[in-house]
Amino acid sequence: MSGSTSACEKSPEVSVPFNVKNIQPDVAENRHISAAKDHGEKLYVVGAVSPDVQLPLLEKIQALHAKDLFDKIVALILLVLASPIMLATFFCIKLVSPGNVIFKQERLTLNGKRFIIYKFRSMHLDAEKESGAVMAGENDPRVFPLGRFMRKTRIDELPQIFNVLKGEMSIVGPRPERPEIARELERELHGFHRRMKAKAGLTGLAQVRQGYCSSVASYRKKIALDLLYIRKQSLLLDLWILLRTVAVVIFFRGAR
Repeated sequence: MSGSTSACEKSPEVSVPFNVKNIQPDVAENRHISAAKDHGEKLYVVGAVSPDVQLPLLEKIQALHAKDLFDKIVALILLVLASPIMLATFFCIKLVSPGNVIFKQERLTLNGKRFIIYKFRSMHLDAEKESGAVMAGENDPRVFPLGRFMRKTRIDELPQIFNVLKGEMSIVGPRPERPEIARELERELHGFHRRMKAKAGLTGLAQVRQGYCSSVASYRKKIALDLLYIRKQSLLLDLWILLRTVAVVIFFRGAR
């Protein structure tokens, strides 16, 4: 990622019927997410499984097990459907860029636990040898042309299906951040660590509402959306986010 100060690349604007009124005014910048209906459709949030929600212990355990089962089933379906694309991507990367096809990197998930994330490599080898860990920017020179296409369509994220199957990630949740970037953001944005109250996700509310961010300032709304998801998460909300993710992929609204 590069140190560009540009704002997030936005996904098609959508609205969800709840707000961030009670989520860190300094993080949310005193703004509420619109409660208006999205083109006549209203999202009803049910069966919350957030750690902050005071459910009976048995009910909470059942809800969390349901989400885990949902993750595994969806991951297996995605693996079957995406296998031809993943195989083709593997050979294409081999042809256009020397080095390992799979990129491994340390990230943070639930409660700050570290794990190794898998991605198709979209950058040149040793892309951060001189700069170290920095945020991605528009037209990032470290990304090779095929890699730029993979990031736009999110094909580079497909190997994370295996992270989901291993139980390290969820299908839907806050995107996993790098420890180095997380430390920087925690200094700049009070409460950043609160987004790790849920398991990291392959996609998330912040991705379909806002897109990927490239600066500290642009993370403010992303954090508000991540915290909002943690409070309101449910299987129905996960399905809604998955459908929005399909639209993001179709309209090439992915990362830079």
